[in-house]
Amino acid sequence: MTTQQVKEIDRGEMPRERMERLGAAALSDNELVAILLRTGYKNKSVFELAHELTANKRLYRELAHMNTVAEIQTIKGLGGLSKSTTLLAAIELGNRIARHRISGDEKTVINRPKDVYDFLGPELRYENIEHFYVLLLNNRSQLITYREVSSGTLTGSLVHQREVYKLALIHNAAKIIAVHNHPSGDPSPSRDDRNITKILREAGEMMGIHLIDHVIIGDGEYYSFSDNNIL
Repeated sequence: MTTQQVKEIDRGEMPRERMERLGAAALSDNELVAILLRTGYKNKSVFELAHELTANKRLYRELAHMNTVAEIQTIKGLGGLSKSTTLLAAIELGNRIARHRISGDEKTVINRPKDVYDFLGPELRYENIEHFYVLLLNNRSQLITYREVSSGTLTGSLVHQREVYKLALIHNAAKIIAVHNHPSGDPSPSRDDRNITKILREAGEMMGIHLIDHVIIGDGEYYSFSDNNIL
């Protein structure tokens, strides 16, 4: 959003009124942040401050690993207790919603790579190290559970097929999906990614537990080995 657009918002319909009339989904990122912050600082309006914070995904990357008010207050414009606590509360609520898993009689169904991204993407897309997960599914593609297998630089020595399929056997899974993130934001598979996928696929074939996909999560995008006909 340009400075001119910020001024137009200042003169025109406020974000709260737009939200009431059109719903939250109609608002831009900086309008949502402006609602949370309520006021600007020094000579900046709240809209200018919100625009600075959301430009080039800056806010998301800086806040992804912040868990305390003191950390948020290090960001210019967020030094006040009211702003920092409101923003931290909103982030934590969003994280809890993202982590929420359907329970009871309903089961989470994973039928396609996008389901995998929707499930783990919010948790992994801003991580600054690689995390390798395995999703354990039954014959109906319903999620039994999911577990982190390793974290750090992804290599064959770090992700061992024994650990992956031990989890599958413990939970009586019929099939599995491997998932890991690329901190660079680019989900394109590396040579190690391809080697690990091949090893896991071959081990699964021997055990009768199928590796149906390996999904790499990037920043707002993903790569599926299955979609690219590698599995």
